Amino acid sequence: MHDDALYYADQSDWSPLDYQGLWRYLNRLFQTLGPAPSKTNAIDPASLSAQIQARRTGRRDDELAAMDLNRMSHETTYLMKHMLIRTGRLEMATRRFPNLAGLHEVGELERPLYLDDQPTFVHDYYTRVGIYL
Repeated sequence: MHDDALYYADQSDWSPLDYQGLWRYLNRLFQTLGPAPSKTNAIDPASLSAQIQARRTGRRDDELAAMDLNRMSHETTYLMKHMLIRTGRLEMATRRFPNLAGLHEVGELERPLYLDDQPTFVHDYYTRVGIYL
């Protein structure tokens, strides 16, 4: 069902903008995991933000459960791992979806991963781990 997903694509000729597209796709996908633990207590349950998050949560569980890390490039799994760490969702994701447990073992990149032709380095965490936005 998700065999042609962007995260399985051959990335041998990808530009920074292609990686940015992947980042955006994964960002939307990971938002369906539920609110980040750091935001759970900060969001008023009656707020519009909480209502939107509640409608999103679980909507793409089938895709998350079907993800095969072995079919992805090292860059993709590295990006996934650090996106989930930055939002505080790595433990939640790997607990709910055992197929993602391998993200804990993803090692360092050989060179930085550029998601913009002219990165601004405004995301401190990503910059520290070699993902340049």
